[in-house]
Parts: sequence; structure tokens; C-alpha cells
Amino acid sequence: RLPDWFKTDPKLKGQKPTPQQEDDQKRAVQSRAANYDVFPILTEWRYRITPPEGFALRALPEDKKTAMGPALLTQHYEQDAQGTITADLRFSTGKPQYTADEVLALRDAVLATYKQEMIMVLFDQQGAKLLAAGKPREALAADRARIEKHPNEALPHVQMAYALLKVGMGDRARAEALRATQLDPKSAVAFKTLGWMCQFNGLGMQRSEGFDWDCASAAYKKAMELDPDDTNTLINLAILDEYDHSGERYSAHAALTDAVRLFRSLLDKDKDTGEQYRDNLLYDLLYSNQYKDLLLELGKVASSVNRDALGISATVALEGGPKGIAAGIDRADHLAAGADGRNSALAAAGNQLIYLRMYPEAAEMLAASVQGQSDSAATTQRIGIFRQLARWNETYLPASDPSSAVQRMMLAAMTGQFTEKLANDLLARHAYGSDLEWQRNIEKSLESRGMLHTMAEHANLPASVLLDLIAGNIKLSAEGSDASGYKIAMHSIGAKTQNFFVVKEDGRYKIVTEGSTPSEAGNEALYLLSSGRDSEAHSLLDWMRDRMHKGGGDDPLSGPLLPRFWTVGDAADRKAMQHAAAALVGGNSSIRGLLPALQADWKNAANEQERLNLALLLSDGYNTVEDGAALKPVSAEVLAKYPDSYTAIQHAGNADRLLKNWNDWNSMLDAQLARHPDDEILLRLKARSAEAQGNFALDRATLQRLFDNGKAGSNDYNAYGWSALFDGKIDADVIKNAQQANLLTHNGNFNELHTLACLYAAQGRTTEARDLLLKAMTQQNLSEPNSAIWYGLGSIYEQYGVPDAAIEAYRKVEKPEGPIDATSTWLLAQARLKALGTS
Repeated sequence: RLPDWFKTDPKLKGQKPTPQQEDDQKRAVQSRAANYDVFPILTEWRYRITPPEGFALRALPEDKKTAMGPALLTQHYEQDAQGTITADLRFSTGKPQYTADEVLALRDAVLATYKQEMIMVLFDQQGAKLLAAGKPREALAADRARIEKHPNEALPHVQMAYALLKVGMGDRARAEALRATQLDPKSAVAFKTLGWMCQFNGLGMQRSEGFDWDCASAAYKKAMELDPDDTNTLINLAILDEYDHSGERYSAHAALTDAVRLFRSLLDKDKDTGEQYRDNLLYDLLYSNQYKDLLLELGKVASSVNRDALGISATVALEGGPKGIAAGIDRADHLAAGADGRNSALAAAGNQLIYLRMYPEAAEMLAASVQGQSDSAATTQRIGIFRQLARWNETYLPASDPSSAVQRMMLAAMTGQFTEKLANDLLARHAYGSDLEWQRNIEKSLESRGMLHTMAEHANLPASVLLDLIAGNIKLSAEGSDASGYKIAMHSIGAKTQNFFVVKEDGRYKIVTEGSTPSEAGNEALYLLSSGRDSEAHSLLDWMRDRMHKGGGDDPLSGPLLPRFWTVGDAADRKAMQHAAAALVGGNSSIRGLLPALQADWKNAANEQERLNLALLLSDGYNTVEDGAALKPVSAEVLAKYPDSYTAIQHAGNADRLLKNWNDWNSMLDAQLARHPDDEILLRLKARSAEAQGNFALDRATLQRLFDNGKAGSNDYNAYGWSALFDGKIDADVIKNAQQANLLTHNGNFNELHTLACLYAAQGRTTEARDLLLKAMTQQNLSEPNSAIWYGLGSIYEQYGVPDAAIEAYRKVEKPEGPIDATSTWLLAQARLKALGTS
């Protein structure tokens, strides 16, 4: 028999009583008799919950006993072997009489319980739960099994898409989402999923090279058509509109006016949610050049440093030039945020104006933000650069300028506009020894697509701004003539001077080489000589010789071969030029056709020095074409004259390797090491010998001697780790040494990052492996995987239990041209393909 006011309390109706009502109610209780008769209540609720198929219980709610004055509420939860959840709730009033204080205690407890959230029993999709537990293979298998069980349902494909994206298989995630939309064309969830998946490239990197903006936009629009009330889809589409097709945010090519329209419609539809994206609207107005509308919007919202900065930027941009700069600083001076707030807003406005490519105005805002403060040299330099910077208006040098080929090649590679046709227009075809070599060079250049955006991300600048900085500051100087060829020097801001050799062929100026690949110059020189263009060949050899110096140190035979055959300013003797050109292609397939003549010249050499030089060139050549029988006598002669030369020992070892004379090779190296047991170069040669013989345990043991002697470098630690991929002996020491290689290179070298990634993949540490592969790509400015990365991805996909994806990745590992090293990535890929039952 509780009082009526207890049962009809305003709190129980969701209304809060006034303090006066609270006092009146308590006095009413306390003024009554000491005890209240209570109608005894014992009530129980039982719920049984069967988990949805493919879902697993996250965790049972905790059992509880809640005292409510003298009354008691108990909760008990359990799960049976079939997975069914049972929830038992029991309420008992307890004793038959309550005191006034007990009545109040019950009342307060009832009100407190009423305010609590509902009791939640949560389930995770099974695949997602396994992924969260670090079990991608099991997660994908679970999702795959659900698809096989329900092949015509869309939802399992949606779930698989998210799982595949999580593990970095973006192309397959997109395919699963697309399949979901085909199975259920009226599913907003399926189209929303497709919209999300299309924002990632094949490696699962969001808005990076290879993502599909058009697909994402169309899918989101379809999802909104199917479910107009879903504000999340609207938000996702609006944010997508802030990016262009290259993945750059707020660029001139982004659909910012559409983003503005969508964010405004969000504010109309759901003001609370819309307010969370108010700043998106403001930024979109700025970068779509709607400056007046932006200032009007700013007048409606509370101030902040970023919003103050937007106001300054809009004010500057409205007028531009000196008037705009003065107006912007005046607005900053009238901010209510104080000196610190003023300076922060000016600095932010400077950065916003950089995005708008209003460089002089940006520089003045940055300068005003540090006025009167001790300015760092870096800030002063940055301000100076932007004061002088102008937009690049895509002006190219005329084709009649020999520097034009260099300018066009560099900018095309950076902006992703490089094509095979452009390669034919700008690159000297005769600099490549074979069609395969030419094609590989084009493919390598094509890998640079998206490089500008990768570099811009590193520099924390928009790609358009970085292009202005690079293209606007390229200085090209040319020396030479059509008859002699041209030496082109390219100076660019923040980069070392690059040098190129350019010739005129087929009426066009074409790049021969930038010097880092000697065979390009050698092949071109041979072609020029065969075409009677001796003057150009002579000039090219002089140019290359300037970049190469004779070897020195303990080994009299070390160093590049060109200095042995050519001195700058030598007379144009054709035989000398032919030998010099051959010296540049000793490691290239084109040496094959030159070997008979070089062999004859070696036999008929006029003196011992000429014979030695030709023997070294022949040794390189025979090793390149893998002719051990021809290499053996030549290298033996050199070794006999220079028994302590590392170069001679290496050539002799190459002959034994090609002939598989393992005893001869081992005996030679062991004899040398007996005399010089701690010689680091000899130990490396011994390790290489062990690799060639497939004895990777000996390889690592030999490298360990370098570690113990304190003479190892990052390459040695890296080689130790890499070797374990060939015999599968990946233990703690292997991982430790691969990690040491990365520490020594400050996690900034492609080879070291790649090795550790592949080792982690082989161990099943797929998350760490993938992160390192992506970091290695970033270090090399790769927008797409190269052969090395494809091998690592294949290894990861094997661990995921997706063999067809692994096979596809391994097949993208290209076979090297020429001799295949015993530790070639291609050999690893071939071994894995064989293990997977294919080739």
C-alpha cells in the first residue's frame, strides 16, 4: 500500500520534480506512521536469446544483486553449449513492513534504476571478432564459409568486403561489395559498403593511386536514393566530394560545391549532427572560392583559432594583393583572442592561402604571425620561398631546346602523365641493349605514377603546391651542340643537381642517360660509333668519365673499368672508344656480341697493362653471359698475377660458380681466410660462395664472424635475415639481425624494410609485415608495388589462406635479365609458386 505520489512520481514519467515537490513528498512520508504495510511482490523475467548465424557473443553481462531498500533485484546470465543466452531477472519486496526511511530508500532506488541504460547483450560478427583477435586467416575462412552457405545473400559479401579491406586486399574487397549490390540491388547497406570500398586501392590504402572516385560517388548516391534518411551516407559522400580523383583534398578539381550543398542539407535535416561538420562546410567554402558566403557563415558561429584563420584567409582572398594583405592583417588585429590567438590565426591563414596557391599573400600572413618574435632560420627561408613563388602555368620549353626533353620527362614522371608514346619521344631507344630492357625501363617509369602525391604527402603540402615549387624552380642549363650531344644540368629546389646527356635522334632531342646506369651510355656510344657519329660518342664517353674515378686502396684492380680505357680528352681513336663503350656494358646483355672481338684483342694485346684491362673486361662480360668455361682461363691469369686482389678472387670464384667447381672455390677462399681470418671482404665472399651452393646455414655462420669482429654493416645484417627465407630457418637470431639492419639505417632503407617485412610475413605476423611493405614503398616513392613488394604481398596472402591471390602476386615478380643471383627474389617467388602447385 504505497502512497499514490510514489507510484505517480514525475520522475517516473521522465519529468524532474521541483525541490519544493521533493521536500513535500519526503515530509508526507515521514509524517505518517512509523511502518508501512507492503503488498508482497515476487516477480521473475526470463529471456532467451539465440545469436544470429555467423555472430558470436562478445561477453555475458555480469551477474548483479541490487539492494533497493529492503527489496532486492537480482540478475543472472548464462550461455549453454548451443550458444543460447539465458537472462534471469528477479525482483522481491522482501519483508511485509517498511519504515518511512525504507520507503524512501526503495523510492530512490527505483528512480535510479529507471535512469540506467537498457541491459545490452552484444554479439560480434564472427569474422570481425577473429580479425580483432589477430587471426586474419581464420576470419577470412569464417566469412568464406558463410558465403558458401548463403551464396545468394548480400550481407555475407558485405561482411567479407570489410574483412578483406581490413587485411589490405582492397581490390578483392571492392569485388565483394560489388557482388553484394548485384545480389540485392535494393540494399542501401550494400551500396554504402561499395562506396566505402571504392575509396581504397588494391593494397587497401585510402584515396591512394588506384582508388575509384567515380565508383564511390555513384554507390553513395544510390545508397542515399534507397535510404534517404541515412545521414551517414550523406556525410560520406560530402567528404568524398572534398577530394579529387587523385586523392588530393580541397584541390581545384574537387567537387567542393557539391560538398557545400550536402553539408548544408545535413544542417537542415539534422542540426545536431550537422553542427559536428560545420567546419567542413567552412573549409569547403574557402577552397571553392566562395569567400563572401564564408564570411557570412562565420558571422553565425562561435569563434575559434581555425575559424578566425578562415575569416582572415577569406578577407585576403577577396581583394588579393597588397589590399587583401592589409585587410587580412587588420582583421587579425581586431580579433578578441589576444596576441597569441592573433598570431596562431595568422599562421593558420598563411597555410590556408598556400593551399589556395596565393603565395605572396601567404608569405605575408606567415611573416605577420612571427613579427616581433625570434624567428627560426627555417621559418625565414620558408617565407622567402613563398614570397618569390608563382603558380606554374604548365609552360614547357620549346622542342627546339635540347633541355626540353629533360623538363618534359621529369614533370611527366612526377605528374603521372608518362606513357610509352612519351618514352619513344623523349628517350634514346639505342641506350638499351634489348627490347626487354627497353620495356622494363618503361615499366619502371610507369611505376612513378602518383609519385607527386606521395612526395606531397611527405612534405605535408598539396600536390599542386609541390608542383609549383618544383616546376617553378627548375633551372636547366645546356652545354654542347647537335654534333657533339648536350650535357644538361638540372637544378631544383631542395634537391641535388642532376645531370643528363641528350642527343638528337629522328629530329627530336632525347635523353640517353643520367649517369647512374653505365650501360645506357655504353649502348648509346656503341650505336653512335656504328652510325659514324664519333664526335657524339667521344663527348658521351668524356661525360661519363667525369663521373667515374679509378679504384684505389688495397686492391689494385678495384673500381669501374671505364677509367682503364678512357681519359677525358683522349684522341678519337675508334678502337679505344669501342673498348671504353664495352667497359660500360660489361654487366649488360649487349656485351655478348662484343666478346669475340675483345677476346681477340686480349690475345693480341700490345702490352701487359692493356692485356690486364681487357682481361678484367672479359671477366665481367663472361660472367654476365654466364660462360664459365671462357671465364676460367681469363680469371686464372689475373689471379696468378694478383693473388691478393679481391677483384681477382671474385672473378675466379665466379668462374667456379658457373662451372659448379665448388671444391676449387672453397679451397681458394679457405686458403685466403687461413692467412687473413678476420678480413671482412673475404668473409663476405665466403658468405656469397655459401649462398651459391645453397648452404645458407654456412652463409649465416660466416656473416656471424663479421658480427663478432665488429666489422658488419647494415647490408651484412640484412643478408643474414634474407638468407633465412631460402631455407626456412627463421629463428630469433634471424629476426634480431634483420631488426638490427633497420636500426642501423634508421628504418629508412627499402632493402632492410623489405627483408624484415618478408620475414614477418613468413612467421604469420601479417599486420607488421604489411605495415613495413607500405613503409618501404613510401621510402622509394612507389605508388604501385614493384617485384620485391609483390613477393612480400604474396607471402602475406598465403598466410591469409588466399592462395589464388598469392599466386597472382608471385607471378608479378619479374625474372631478372642476365645472371640470376642465388638470393634473387624471383627464385623465392618461383619456389612458392611450385609449392602452390603452379608456375
